[in-house]
Amino acid sequence: MFARSELLMLTASLAVLAGCATTDQGTRTVGERPQELNSTEASLWYRMDEAEENLRSSGRVIDDPALTGYVDALVCRIAGEFCPDVRVYVVNNPGFNAMMAPNGMMVINSGLLLRAESEDELGFVIGHELVHYLENHALEQHAAARNANITAAVVGSVLSIGVAAATGGVPGQGYSGSGASIATALAYGGAYAYSRERESEADRMGLQLASAAGLDPKAGPKIWNDLLNELEASDDNRRAARANRGGMFRTHPVIQARIEALEEEAASMQGEPADSIAFRAAVAPFINDWLDAEIALRDYGSTLQLIERRIAAGGHEGVFLAAKARVLGMRDDEGDFDRALETYEAAAAYADMPAQAYRDLGELNRRAGRPAEAAEAFTTYLQRVPDARDALLVERYIQTLMGESE
Repeated sequence: MFARSELLMLTASLAVLAGCATTDQGTRTVGERPQELNSTEASLWYRMDEAEENLRSSGRVIDDPALTGYVDALVCRIAGEFCPDVRVYVVNNPGFNAMMAPNGMMVINSGLLLRAESEDELGFVIGHELVHYLENHALEQHAAARNANITAAVVGSVLSIGVAAATGGVPGQGYSGSGASIATALAYGGAYAYSRERESEADRMGLQLASAAGLDPKAGPKIWNDLLNELEASDDNRRAARANRGGMFRTHPVIQARIEALEEEAASMQGEPADSIAFRAAVAPFINDWLDAEIALRDYGSTLQLIERRIAAGGHEGVFLAAKARVLGMRDDEGDFDRALETYEAAAAYADMPAQAYRDLGELNRRAGRPAEAAEAFTTYLQRVPDARDALLVERYIQTLMGESE
C-alpha cells in the first residue's frame, strides 16, 4: 500500500511524463501535407484552412500591396525553401503578437509592427513563428494536451482510490472529485511545461534563422526588453506581474528569462543592424491608425512608454509626437494640458504630423484662451482636409476666434 505522500509523488511523476510522451512530430519537409485524411494532423489542417478562409473575409486583413509585399519578402528571406508553403496576413489588432498555423498561415498583428523599430526585430519574430511551423510545435502541443486528458482521467481514478484507502474512505464518495482535480492540475502542468520548452526552442532557433538571413541577432532580446518596459509602465499593475510570474500553468517563459536566454544566444552570433528604410516606408501609412487603436485601449502609462521609445528611436516623429500630445490631453495628471500643447507644437515642425492633430491643437489653444493660435491651427486643419465632415463647424470656430483676436 502506498503512503499518501508516495502516491502523490507517483501521480505527479506520471502526469509530468504524460506532457512529454509520444509527442515528437519530427521536422517538416518542403511542400508537406497530411497524407492520412483521418489523422489528427489532417483534422487540425482542415480547421486551420477554415480559420484562414474566415480571416480572409473578416475585414481585419490589411490589404495593401506595399505592406504585404514587404512582409512577404522578409518572410521568404528567412524561410528560404519553405517560402511557397507560407501565406502571410497582416491584421488590424493592437496586441503584440504573431502566430503560425500548421497549414502555413502566418498572422502578424499591427500591434507588433507598431512596436518593432527595425527589420531586424520583425525578422526575429518571423523566425520564431517559422520554427513553430517547421518543428510541428502545434501538432506536438496537441498531442501533449491529448496525453494530459488521458492522464488526468486515469491518474484521477488511481488517486481517488489511493486517497480513499489512505484515509479509510470509500472510492467515489467524497474523494473522486478532489482526486480528479489534483490529477488534472498535475497533468496539464506537465503539458504547459512542454509548451514553455517549445517557446524557448522557437526563441533560440528563430534567432538562428534570422541571423542566417543576415539580420542582427541582438534584435531578439531587445524587442522583448522593450515590451517588458512597456508592461512595467502600464497603468494596470497586474499586466507586468502576469508577464513575469512563473507557475506550472504558464504556456510561455517569463519575459525576463526569455531576455536573458536570448542575450546569451545572441552573444555567440554575428550580425549588424539592417537598413530599415524599406521597413519604415512600408509601415508609415498605417502608424497613425495603429496608434489610434493603441490609445483606444486607455492604458496611458504603457502607451506613453511605447511612444517615447519610438520617438527616441527616430522615424515618424510627427506622428508619434502628435500621439503623445493626444494621450497627454486625455489624461488628468497635473501639467499634462500644458505639456500636450507643447508637444503638439513640437509635432507641427514635422511634415508627417497628422491633419487631425491640427484640429486637436486648435481645440487645446481655444480652451487655453489663445484665439490667434487656435485659428491658425484650425485653418491648417482645413487646408489639409478641405472636405472634412466638420468643416462648417471649424469654419465658424475660425470666424469667432479671429473676432476675439482683433
